[in-house]
Amino acid sequence: MIPGFSIDHRLIALGWLVLYAGLYALAAMITWHFREVRGRDEKPLVTRLRSWPHWRLLGRALWLVGSVGVPYSALLSGVVSPLDMGLIQLDWLPGIARGAAWGVGSFFLLAFSWWTYGRAISGSSAEVSVSLIGHRRLAHAMTFALADECRWTFYRGIIVPWIGQYYGAYAALLLALGLPCLSPWIRARLRRVGSRELLLFRASLAVVSTTAFVLTGNFWICLALHVLLDISLSYLIPIVVQR
Repeated sequence: MIPGFSIDHRLIALGWLVLYAGLYALAAMITWHFREVRGRDEKPLVTRLRSWPHWRLLGRALWLVGSVGVPYSALLSGVVSPLDMGLIQLDWLPGIARGAAWGVGSFFLLAFSWWTYGRAISGSSAEVSVSLIGHRRLAHAMTFALADECRWTFYRGIIVPWIGQYYGAYAALLLALGLPCLSPWIRARLRRVGSRELLLFRASLAVVSTTAFVLTGNFWICLALHVLLDISLSYLIPIVVQR
């Protein structure tokens, strides 16, 4: 280290973000490439490897490790502050009150939005696809919510020190919505009926979570709200869309 020379920790955090985004995009493009060239002059060993039935499970595991492990490593390394991530110095009673009020309002707002969407697609094939939106099992809902919320609060922990909690939270939301578009998998799903609705649902939960963080500054309330909305709306949306 050069004497008298120091680097702003915020720049180090930005470096982590750039590295994370680069690795995410690279992994997505590599896996997409191998998926596209499948079957073209493959060797038997490659064919057997690709036919392994547990690739999807392995991919989910790596996705969970990346979503939770990277933010946790950044936290342990001091790259991001637990205060900026909503993990310490929490005002629980007012936070729970504001979070509950926002959660109830979000529930009815999302239910009305999907009911309006259901009327717009009435009689189309997209109507069937909404039955797969959300996670009805508590374990699945908690797993996906934990992965999403850890990534989102990681983005907030990097951006909030630059522009404050309010603007930083919504700038992190733009990052959370934009970064997945680097993946050709996500771009393909956006063009496919069914997958598109699922991505829209997850984006709406990101908006709800971001506003909950602005109101409460509490990661745990955002996580609980995410799980509750995911499970409840997974039952409600197919009903309101089909009416």
